Amino acid sequence: MKHSLLLLVPLSDEELNLLRGAFDVTHAPDGASQEAAIAAHGPRFEAVLTNGTTGISTAAIDRLPNVR
Repeated sequence: MKHSLLLLVPLSDEELNLLRGAFDVTHAPDGASQEAAIAAHGPRFEAVLTNGTTGISTAAIDRLPNVR
């Protein structure tokens, strides 16, 4: 079973396909899709991939109880 990953940054198709080979990826590259993904599936996510520019708020992390 693959771990669930919330992806918050744009990636190339090649990079995205590599991640999809290892994780169950939910791609939410903008604020609206991030909010929708967390609202619908927050407890399912075990990891978040972002960068220093995009980041993730403490409030959003608080809604992801299974992120390690």
